[in-house]
This record gives sequence, structure tokens and C-alpha cells, in this order.
Amino acid sequence: MADGAGPPPLAPPPPPAPPPVLFLHIPAAVDASLVAAIGAAYGEAGCVRLARADPRLAATIAGLDEADPPPACLLGPVPLHAWDGRLDRVRPFAMLRHPIARVQALFRGLRADPPERLAHLGLTPDFSIADFIGARSRALAEHVGDGMCRLLCGDPAMTTPGGPGFDDPAARPALLDGALRTLRRMAFGLAEDLPGSLVLLQRAWGIPYALAAAPSPEPAGGEECDPHAVARIVERNMLDIALYEAARALFRARLAAPPPLDFHADPRAVFTPPAGRWIDLPAIAGRQGFHPFEAHGAAWLDARSTARLHFRAPPQARRLSLHLLCVGPAYPVARIGLWLDGRALAFAVTQQEGRRATLKSEEVVFGAAPHELVIAPPYAVPVRALIPDSPDSRQLSLGLAKVLFGA
Repeated sequence: MADGAGPPPLAPPPPPAPPPVLFLHIPAAVDASLVAAIGAAYGEAGCVRLARADPRLAATIAGLDEADPPPACLLGPVPLHAWDGRLDRVRPFAMLRHPIARVQALFRGLRADPPERLAHLGLTPDFSIADFIGARSRALAEHVGDGMCRLLCGDPAMTTPGGPGFDDPAARPALLDGALRTLRRMAFGLAEDLPGSLVLLQRAWGIPYALAAAPSPEPAGGEECDPHAVARIVERNMLDIALYEAARALFRARLAAPPPLDFHADPRAVFTPPAGRWIDLPAIAGRQGFHPFEAHGAAWLDARSTARLHFRAPPQARRLSLHLLCVGPAYPVARIGLWLDGRALAFAVTQQEGRRATLKSEEVVFGAAPHELVIAPPYAVPVRALIPDSPDSRQLSLGLAKVLFGA
């Protein structure tokens, strides 16, 4: 070592992992496509589903500090008070929906439930909107009447039916005030403005690409849209209506504000695989434009949007391979379009047997920055064209099952 020369400078330590994100799922306030988009962004293996009835819920929340590694994403309809002062250990986001539309959607969803679940809720299979609105079962009352305020207020006495403050008129101002305080200190979106909500969600969680979620079409209205039924819904949701009006003003102000200058991308929302090993879909983060992962081991491309995979390639990788599920055995796999960072990517079909196929790309020089792969199928087939009596209204083409980066 030359005189006067010191030791080489130490490399800066890697930044600490950001806190887990929390999607505070208000029942019937969000379309399933947004939940699917969040699961795809963080990978199903990186997501923990929370359930209020889970006896391990308190231990799961309390153990976040000790988890190694911590989960990337938490999702579930868990009331705020369950976090017991730990909300600053996560990055929460909630979706709100106009209270009338939310209760109507909850009614429509329950009409499709099996009799045994309805019995648990105190309902019969032929229940009416009047039965639903007047429900007093513990499992329904907190959602049918001011359900958004109850989930967000942070007070268990106002959240649990039968609790000391649940039906107390004197406690209603505190219920609204608690929910308003929560909204002012956390990120949220509105179901009626899904594009704007996705922008705020991306900012709040540091997702380094645009989120995509295609809302399902609203079904034709039934008895839940009767003016007398709507009046009853309004009566039971006056606080939620007040909360929603305040939320709309706050939402518009946040959306109009410039994005933060200290934006830090969350690395867990980008797929960073090892080289030379097939990775199953649940562990593949950074996806957009996919339906949820299914039991057959793949996630179908969503025909309503563009399928994208955001990834950082391992240093040794020179090619990528995709293992796909096809909607039919004669699907023209060779006509699939692949684009890497906007450039057409050539590939070879290395295997096709039945409904399964494997593609291997041409040699690529990957950079250090995140890449975007677009998968474009030649066509999609309505499920009902294959199974006429199917309740599935989707159009399907390809399902992504595995990805490999190799030489």
C-alpha cells in the first residue's frame, strides 16, 4: 500500500427494507380486479391475507417486527383498532365507495352465497333488501350501517355489534371524527375514480410502474335500487355519507398535488429472480394485467388490459423462458408477441404438449435497471364459447405459470 493511502472506502449499506404495505379492504368497496393487481404487483407468495376471525390475527400483527423477512403486503378487512398502535409499522391504503353503492353491492354479492353462509348471517336464501338492511346479526350489522366509519374509527366499542358504543346515538360524533382522523393520516382512493386511485396508490407504496386494474361492469339494478330501499340505506349510513363527502374533497386535493420529490421505489414490487431456476408464479412479483393465480398453477392474462412483467435480470442471464398454459391444445403459441422495453423480442417454442407450452427468448444483454416484458396473445376466447353454461364471463388466452432466466 502506498504511503498515505488509506483502506478503500466501504460500500454503503443497502437501504433497509420498507415497511410492509397494508391494503385495508373495506367489504364491497373495491373491485376484485384491484385486489388482483395488488397481489400480482407483490407476488402472491409475498402477500399475507388477514381475516378478522382468525385466532392468530393479533399474533400476526404483533410479530411483524420480528418477521425475517417481513411480508411485502398485507390484505384484509381488519378494523383499524386491531392494529393497536402499530399502524405506523405499515403503509396503509384503503378504498372507499359511495355508501349507497357499497351497500347495494354487498346485497348483490350475498345473494349468490350458499344457504349455510346466509344462515350464519341470519338470512334465508330468498332474503329481500328489507331483510338485509334490517339485519342485526353481528356479522352483518357493522357492514350494513356506517361500515366504513366503523372499520376506520379505531374504537372497538363502536366496531363490535353489541358493544357499549355500537348503537349509542351519543357516540356517533366520535365515530365519524375517529374515521376522519384516520383518513387524514393515511392514503386512500375512491372506487368511483379508479384511475386516480391507482395514481395515489402507486405514490403511497413506491411502485415503480403504472398499476392497471379493469373494473368489472356493474350488474343491472334490482330491488336494491328501489327508492324506498335507497332511503333505508341512507338512514343507516348517514355517517358514511358524511365521511365520503369529506374524503372526496381530500382525494381531489391529494391527486392535484405534485408527487413527492423523495419517491423511493419499493424493490419488492419488481421481480428479482435467481439465475438458472424456474420460478413458480406465486413468487413472481412485478406483474400487471393478469387475473388472480388459480389452482392449476397459472394466472390468466386479462384481456381487458396489457400483460406486463417488471423485473431485474440476474447478472449471468442472457435469455428468459416462459412456461405457459394455453386456453386450448391447438393455440398458436408461435404467434405470441413479446416486447422487451418496447422492442420486439424473438423467441423459439421449445415445447408444446396439450395445453402447456414453453418459450425461450433470443439472447439479450440485460441492464441493471428494471426491464418491462409485454406478453401479447394473438387472440382470446370467451369462456362461455367453450362452456356455454359457465358463469365465467372472462375471455382467456394464456396463463403464465413459470419464468426462468438463464444462459
